[in-house]
Amino acid sequence: MTREGFKYEAEARKPPAPNMALLYLATYIKSRCRADVKIIEMGAAQCSHEDVAKRIDEKLPDIVGFTSMSFNIGGVYHLAEKTISFSKKIIISFVS
Repeated sequence: MTREGFKYEAEARKPPAPNMALLYLATYIKSRCRADVKIIEMGAAQCSHEDVAKRIDEKLPDIVGFTSMSFNIGGVYHLAEKTISFSKKIIISFVS
């Protein structure tokens, strides 16, 4: 295997980074509203939709934002429905 092959193999093992749009939004909200903002990157945190739903149910935040790629939009939609079932007051936002 070439040096380049090792480089790409090492890169493939790194956990995914949070979506940049969410990071910008979180930074803006923190600077303007002094709100407590949490970002859960499911891939990096190695958590399931059920784990995220449990965290949302425990915290009952004012706003929940989701990002998704086309392959997992169904799971995110299901998670949004669960979020609404916890409290109809939670604002849900989808960011691309």
